[in-house]
Formats: sequence, C-alpha cells, structure tokens
Amino acid sequence: MIYLMGDIHGDYKRFQKMLRKIKFSNDDKLYILGDIIDRGIENLEMLKYCMNSSNIALIKGNHEYFMQLYLEDSNLSTSNWSKWGGQNTIDELKNISTEEKEMFLNYLRSLPYYIEIDEFDIKYTLTHTGYDADVEPIINEDGKVEIKQTIEKSIKNSEFNYLVSSDIHYIPAGIKFDRYLIVGHHPTIKYGENKIMKNKRYMNIDCGNGFREDGGKLSCICLDTKQEWYI
Repeated sequence: MIYLMGDIHGDYKRFQKMLRKIKFSNDDKLYILGDIIDRGIENLEMLKYCMNSSNIALIKGNHEYFMQLYLEDSNLSTSNWSKWGGQNTIDELKNISTEEKEMFLNYLRSLPYYIEIDEFDIKYTLTHTGYDADVEPIINEDGKVEIKQTIEKSIKNSEFNYLVSSDIHYIPAGIKFDRYLIVGHHPTIKYGENKIMKNKRYMNIDCGNGFREDGGKLSCICLDTKQEWYI
C-alpha cells in the first residue's frame, strides 16, 4: 500500500500513533510531503526516523529548507527561522555534535522537490506547494501545464519562493495540469476544514497538525484505497 502524510511538524508521537493506526508495515511505502520539523518538540527524532526508514520518502518542504539554510550558515537569520516556527528545532540543534549536524545537512540537501507516482490510472505528482504563479509555466500542446518542468523552472528561479508559495489555491480555474497534484503546506483549516481537501486539479493533505490549537489534525491517505485517517 502507498500512504501519504504531510506537515507533521515535529509531532513524533502522533506520527507513530498514525503508523500504528494504518498498520504500516515493511511492505508498505510512505511518502511525506514536507515539513516534518518545526513547531513541535521532537523535530530531530522525526528526521532521524525518516532517514533510517527505507520505505519512507520525504519530499523537501520549506521548513526542511529553513533548517538546511541554517546549517549552511546561509542567509537565513536565526530570528526569521524562529519566527516561522523553528525555535524548538534550533534548540535541539544546539545539543548535537558537528558530525550529526553534517549528517542532517547532507540528508536535507538530498531531498527531492517532487515525486511522480505512475502505478495508478491517475498520474500523481507529489510536492510540497505545487505552483508558483510568479513563474511563467511550461505549457503542453494540449494547453495543460507541464507540471514537472514547471516545478523545475520554479525551483531554478527561486527555491525559497517555490517552497513557501500558496499560489495553487488561488490560480484561475482555467489553468489545467498534465498530472494530478498532491500537496501540503497550506493548512486546510484556513478554509474552515480539518480534513483532506480535493478538487479536479489537486489534493491538499495538510490538515493543520502544526496548528492544533486552532483545530488542526494529522492526516493520512492511502492512494490504493483512498481511505483517510485522522488523529
């Protein structure tokens, strides 16, 4: 079975509870659509679990990118990352060795921005945000956006802008994609929902686990059966 989760935000205990709830086994595959860290209290535990699990694939989200920039001593200030929910992760990083930091950095650098799944009748593209409207899309002959090339163009233009974009939720209805997108990043509770939202172009599986004080939940969906779980 193929399972999807997103935006766990350092909530390792509920993540493990969800794995038990879906009866996740070595024969299954789990794709996580980014943002497994920040806001929660077990951020490095989440990272280590994903790193060491051969049947779990993590896609880079903006919070993984923030941590990467921090470890690279790049242009992301500590105060900005803290403001965006990273303070607990920053505190955890202060207590680990240089070797461990390098291990995490190499892992974060290696994360993909999207993964394509072609096992089903519907061709899926899994990614964190989906679309950056400030970048001119690549259009196929049938008038649909060629989503793989468009994502790659967006990343080349600005990795930061792509990973923080919420544009997919506001683009005109006339824009069509050549594949069905599954995204996270923008909590469905901002639309008054605490469940997975679906339409003809994309599915949003971020149900606001990083904002549980506002009614958010951790969600999971099985692509084989379309069954959904919430904690």
